[in-house]
Amino acid sequence: MTPEIDDLGFPTGPTTKPQLVSGLDSAILFHTIETYDAITINEYKSFEADKNGHTGARQGCFDDCVIADALTVLRLFQ
Repeated sequence: MTPEIDDLGFPTGPTTKPQLVSGLDSAILFHTIETYDAITINEYKSFEADKNGHTGARQGCFDDCVIADALTVLRLFQ
């Protein structure tokens, strides 16, 4: 089941966030999405999976642009 994007946002949780990250990963590997924005690139550099497999920015960093890119990929290929 693929969650729908609507005007109220997108639920990120144990099921949906891995789907977002996986879709973004594929889009980056296949050059479906590219970025040249310095802020976004810095966020990508601090985006990681912890020992439990949870993904996000390192402590003290942000991942808003990374998640925005992931939502864009989801929306484009939904």
